[in-house]
Amino acid sequence: MVNANVNGVKIKVGTEIGNQSRYQLEEPMASVIKIPQELARELDRLAVAQHKPRTAYVVDILWRDVRRNKQHEALQLSAGAWNPADHPELAQGGAAYVEQIRSEPDERFEDAIRQNR
Repeated sequence: MVNANVNGVKIKVGTEIGNQSRYQLEEPMASVIKIPQELARELDRLAVAQHKPRTAYVVDILWRDVRRNKQHEALQLSAGAWNPADHPELAQGGAAYVEQIRSEPDERFEDAIRQNR
């Protein structure tokens, strides 16, 4: 278990399995969220299947969604940072470029072999 501070929230990050959440608040805050009964039943069913209490299961889901949303924000902020005109070598695609450079002789390797003869 590793202690971390994420955006001012102290959490313990670990990989425990069973009825422990991977993200445990050191100072938990009580929060009441009204949800439909059907959703509560589904959360309970899924939590039981993963051998977790509802709170631990929901906290895991919420952290996963927060990470996904933060990644989405970062991708939106970086939109337009890549300009294809700056990378003509990739005009035929990244895979084609990698194949091309792999098929070319490695001059540094060849020079090293010649020097060691």
